[in-house]
Amino acid sequence: MTHNDRDDPDFEWVTGEFHARERESEAAADRMFDERGYADPVDFLREAGESLFGERWKTEIARDLEVTDRTVRNWSAGKFEIPDGVVSDILALLEAREAEIARVRSGGRRMLERIEPPPESSSRAPTPAT
Repeated sequence: MTHNDRDDPDFEWVTGEFHARERESEAAADRMFDERGYADPVDFLREAGESLFGERWKTEIARDLEVTDRTVRNWSAGKFEIPDGVVSDILALLEAREAEIARVRSGGRRMLERIEPPPESSSRAPTPAT
């Protein structure tokens, strides 16, 4: 059995909830940065860390940046300045994750096309019965 969101009675609610969260996230982002980028490198560190690794981002980003957890905690608390090179390294992590997500998404779409081929167009003339 295949699942089609349009047949799901909860689809509208889920979609509405997603869009509400998306709007809240955009509003929060507007407060943190403008067309020039993030106003505070700490906000960038937190947003990037959570986007990459979720709630336990500090340990994971420390591992990938090859620094100690304590260093990341001090950066995120604003105790130490975040070096410019670290910002570049975080951007590289984000770009790598973005590329990986795009690859997986593309594979998922191709799989879905095999599972649920697009409906035939109703504009085609019916095939005569023999």
